[in-house]
Amino acid sequence: KAKGKAKGKGKAKGKAKAKASGEEDAAAPKPKAKAKASLKSKIMADIGQRDIDEVLADAMKEVKACEEAIAAGEGDQKDIEAEIDQAKKAMEEASAKVEEATQKETLALEKLKA
Repeated sequence: KAKGKAKGKGKAKGKAKAKASGEEDAAAPKPKAKAKASLKSKIMADIGQRDIDEVLADAMKEVKACEEAIAAGEGDQKDIEAEIDQAKKAMEEASAKVEEATQKETLALEKLKA
Protein backbone atom coordinates (compact mmCIF):
# COMPACT_ATOMS: atom_id res chain seq x y z
CA LYS A 1 0.00 0.00 0.00
CA ALA A 2 1.18 3.50 -0.72
CA LYS A 3 1.00 5.87 2.18
CA GLY A 4 -0.38 9.36 1.56
CA LYS A 5 0.60 12.59 3.21
CA ALA A 6 -0.18 13.03 6.86
CA LYS A 7 -2.85 15.67 6.85
CA GLY A 8 -1.88 17.66 9.90
CA LYS A 9 -2.40 14.93 12.45
CA GLY A 10 0.88 15.55 14.28
CA LYS A 11 1.03 19.26 13.60
CA ALA A 12 -2.02 20.17 15.62
CA LYS A 13 -0.46 18.97 18.87
CA GLY A 14 2.77 20.87 18.18
CA LYS A 15 0.95 24.11 17.44
CA ALA A 16 -1.12 23.85 20.60
CA LYS A 17 2.03 23.40 22.67
CA ALA A 18 3.67 26.36 20.96
CA LYS A 19 0.67 28.57 21.63
CA ALA A 20 0.61 27.55 25.27
CA SER A 21 4.30 28.39 25.76
CA GLY A 22 3.83 31.66 23.85
CA GLU A 23 0.99 32.69 26.16
CA GLU A 24 3.18 32.14 29.21
CA ASP A 25 5.87 34.42 27.76
CA ALA A 26 3.31 37.09 26.93
CA ALA A 27 1.80 36.96 30.40
CA ALA A 28 5.15 37.67 32.12
CA PRO A 29 5.48 41.46 32.56
CA LYS A 30 8.62 43.00 31.08
CA PRO A 31 10.59 45.30 33.36
CA LYS A 32 10.45 48.88 32.17
CA ALA A 33 13.69 50.57 31.19
CA LYS A 34 14.71 53.38 33.49
CA ALA A 35 14.59 56.84 32.02
CA LYS A 36 17.95 58.44 31.40
CA ALA A 37 18.98 60.67 34.25
CA SER A 38 19.37 64.36 33.55
CA LEU A 39 22.77 66.02 33.72
CA LYS A 40 21.89 67.77 36.96
CA SER A 41 20.87 64.53 38.66
CA LYS A 42 24.05 62.80 37.43
CA ILE A 43 26.20 65.60 38.83
CA MET A 44 24.32 65.62 42.13
CA ALA A 45 24.75 61.86 42.44
CA ASP A 46 28.45 62.21 41.66
CA ILE A 47 28.91 64.97 44.23
CA GLY A 48 26.89 63.30 46.96
CA GLN A 49 28.02 64.53 50.38
CA ARG A 50 31.51 65.55 49.25
CA ASP A 51 32.97 69.01 49.62
CA ILE A 52 32.80 71.24 46.54
CA ASP A 53 36.58 71.76 46.59
CA GLU A 54 37.09 67.99 46.34
CA VAL A 55 34.71 67.78 43.42
CA LEU A 56 36.44 70.66 41.62
CA ALA A 57 39.87 69.11 42.20
CA ASP A 58 38.67 65.80 40.75
CA ALA A 59 37.16 67.58 37.76
CA MET A 60 40.41 69.47 37.13
CA LYS A 61 42.37 66.20 37.29
CA GLU A 62 40.04 64.69 34.68
CA VAL A 63 40.42 67.76 32.46
CA LYS A 64 44.23 67.60 32.72
CA ALA A 65 44.20 63.89 31.89
CA CYS A 66 42.04 64.56 28.83
CA GLU A 67 44.29 67.40 27.68
CA GLU A 68 47.38 65.20 28.05
CA ALA A 69 45.69 62.44 26.04
CA ILE A 70 44.84 64.95 23.31
CA ALA A 71 48.41 66.28 23.23
CA ALA A 72 49.79 62.74 23.03
CA GLY A 73 47.40 61.95 20.19
CA GLU A 74 48.44 65.06 18.28
CA GLY A 75 52.12 64.14 18.75
CA ASP A 76 51.45 60.66 17.42
CA GLN A 77 49.60 62.14 14.45
CA LYS A 78 52.57 64.38 13.60
CA ASP A 79 54.93 61.40 13.80
CA ILE A 80 52.71 59.38 11.49
CA GLU A 81 52.49 62.24 9.01
CA ALA A 82 56.30 62.50 8.99
CA GLU A 83 56.56 58.77 8.32
CA ILE A 84 54.06 59.10 5.48
CA ASP A 85 56.11 61.92 3.93
CA GLN A 86 59.28 59.83 4.15
CA ALA A 87 57.52 56.87 2.56
CA LYS A 88 56.25 59.09 -0.29
CA LYS A 89 59.76 60.41 -0.93
CA ALA A 90 61.17 56.88 -0.94
CA MET A 91 58.46 55.78 -3.37
CA GLU A 92 59.18 58.72 -5.68
CA GLU A 93 62.91 57.89 -5.66
CA ALA A 94 62.16 54.25 -6.42
CA SER A 95 59.80 55.27 -9.23
CA ALA A 96 62.53 57.49 -10.70
CA LYS A 97 64.99 54.57 -10.61
CA VAL A 98 62.46 52.28 -12.28
CA GLU A 99 61.79 54.88 -14.97
CA GLU A 100 65.54 55.28 -15.56
CA ALA A 101 66.01 51.52 -15.81
CA THR A 102 63.10 51.30 -18.25
CA GLN A 103 64.67 53.97 -20.44
CA LYS A 104 68.04 52.16 -20.42
CA GLU A 105 66.34 48.91 -21.33
CA THR A 106 64.45 50.57 -24.17
CA LEU A 107 67.65 52.11 -25.47
CA ALA A 108 69.49 48.79 -25.28
CA LEU A 109 66.63 47.06 -27.12
CA GLU A 110 66.73 49.68 -29.89
CA LYS A 111 70.51 49.24 -30.27
CA LEU A 112 70.03 45.49 -30.47
CA LYS A 113 67.43 45.81 -33.23
CA ALA A 114 69.62 48.22 -35.20
